[in-house]
Amino acid sequence: VWTISALLAIYLAVGALAIECQSGEAAANKCTSNKCESIGDTQICTDCQAGNVPINGKCAAKASDDVTNAGCKQAGGADLENTAQVCGQCGAGYFLHKGGCYKFGGTPGSTICKDTVDSSGTAGVCSSCSAENGFFANLAPAATKQSCIACNETADINGLTGVAGCTACTNTGPAGTGAPKAATCTACGDGKIVKTDNGVTSCVTEKECTGTEGFFVKTNDSTKTCEACDSTCKTCSGTEANQCTSCQDSGKKYLKKTDNSQTGTCVAAAGCPSTHYIDEEAKTCSTCASAGTTDCTTCEKGTDGVVVCKTCTTDGKTVFGLNKRSCVTECPDNASEKSGVCTCNDGFTPSTDSSACVAASGCKTPHCQTCTGEGQENEVCTECVTSYYRTPTAQCVDSCDKLGGYYADNNVCKSCDSSCASCSTAGADKCLSCPAGKVLKYTSESNISGGGSCVDECRASTGGCADCGAVIGGSRYCSKCSDTNQAPLNGDCAANTMRTQFCTQIDGGACTQCANGLQRAACWPPCVPGSE
Repeated sequence: VWTISALLAIYLAVGALAIECQSGEAAANKCTSNKCESIGDTQICTDCQAGNVPINGKCAAKASDDVTNAGCKQAGGADLENTAQVCGQCGAGYFLHKGGCYKFGGTPGSTICKDTVDSSGTAGVCSSCSAENGFFANLAPAATKQSCIACNETADINGLTGVAGCTACTNTGPAGTGAPKAATCTACGDGKIVKTDNGVTSCVTEKECTGTEGFFVKTNDSTKTCEACDSTCKTCSGTEANQCTSCQDSGKKYLKKTDNSQTGTCVAAAGCPSTHYIDEEAKTCSTCASAGTTDCTTCEKGTDGVVVCKTCTTDGKTVFGLNKRSCVTECPDNASEKSGVCTCNDGFTPSTDSSACVAASGCKTPHCQTCTGEGQENEVCTECVTSYYRTPTAQCVDSCDKLGGYYADNNVCKSCDSSCASCSTAGADKCLSCPAGKVLKYTSESNISGGGSCVDECRASTGGCADCGAVIGGSRYCSKCSDTNQAPLNGDCAANTMRTQFCTQIDGGACTQCANGLQRAACWPPCVPGSE
């Protein structure tokens, strides 16, 4: 929250800068409209009203000593005309920058050029531009050319230009002969990151990067950049060909993943091995086993969306198992082989995972194994089939999470403690998420999967918290601690001895760099507190 004193200070600071460089016909310093710019903390004018030129960022009359001392001339050395508004070149002790002459070692010249005196051997030329202040050098300097160019410059400066929003950069070579040659940006301001596309850099937000097809956010130590995916990828998590997360719409359009990896390589249909199957809808090439089949030699996805074994020729397992979901040497109990496929005998039906034949149920409730009032209007399910859970209303679901506020216990969905929105098991200290206005406080930070308790949301200046800026699920968590030697862990302030385990860099009570696998702001695990 901004205080009145802070707002007043900002107002006065902005006002002071505005006075330093006012533009327009009524401006006391004779600056042309919209020609005020910032060099560090100083405002300069880059184009003055007729008969005035910029000297050290301020407009000086053409006939003044300041103009004479700076050696301000037309490009080529002729005296300034009476209507001059900028300098074309500068004399000894000064260098040319954006139409003005700036003194070596002076203010704001020292922010642009590190030379304290003439060092280039050519009057009006800077030999060492200030890279730390966001300037790069013109590799072909001359008295009539700008020696140093701002990294965030967007105009054509003698065939060179910077990059919008860039704070640090390097020159990529001589000036362009057509379009201006842009510098290579190495750092951006305003929370943006450097994007490189075919050798051309720009400054973008992380959201803009991930929202651009073929690019991803790369983290290297504490630095993030926007990098191009391998050409075969449509989206990716890395630059390598095996780090695709989706593929192009033609050619190698199927994502072939290894084991449980979330990334893979892009292959054509012919490149998908026989031990895999193609999913046309998902555009993936996946192993038979990943679809839940067992010991298939080859497999395929049927029109019903179920993956089944296509051939069984491996290690003597030549018979198709129940529902063709496996290859076996012999059929399970209560099943017989028919045309090379195991089929349950009368009165039996395949189990949920097609591994066994179980007694057929006459219950009409979906996925119900036993019930009372079988097949009647008043039927009540008493036990669900394997991998399904009975709800309080006697229905069968494959996950109690779908009910909201329930957990699974012995194939039955049971209600969480009333303080929880969801939970891992019974108890007020087993919550996995909380109602709005409450926040999750883990019972053990080393075992967050066990859950915790729902307590009142963060309030500034209480519980060691200075700022409650992290909002998750409508509840406020601590984002900055009052003690500068602490930092929030899972939205709660932790002592310095523990802080080093999850936060590698701290600044004023807030973590600016979390340990691997934890997320910024309050160093949360990939599944943040209070969410599922």
